[in-house]
Amino acid sequence: MTFGQKLQCGDNCDVDACGHTSLTWQVPHKLDRNDCCCGRTGHLNCFLSLGGLEPEYHAITQTCSDVKAVAAAANARDLVASSFLQVLDGRIGQTTAITINMFDPYVIIIA
Repeated sequence: MTFGQKLQCGDNCDVDACGHTSLTWQVPHKLDRNDCCCGRTGHLNCFLSLGGLEPEYHAITQTCSDVKAVAAAANARDLVASSFLQVLDGRIGQTTAITINMFDPYVIIIA
């Protein structure tokens, strides 16, 4: 990220990393099993990364499936897989709202 024509880096040399931003509006029991590598709970990388989604799906269904298999099951009218992806859609919407609120842009284009 740049400010004043100068590249800004964080303490870990991460630029523009927002994975440790908390996902808002979470139900307390959802935070219990979503521990981040930093020791806190509720971060975006726990709810939106493959490393967070696949274990969550396993906890719900007791089956090991990658995201592509979950999407295929949802397309085959599997109600649990479809519901799981709807929850993911909501999380992506929440993340988009967080990003928009942080930057307060003049124009928003989602492609």
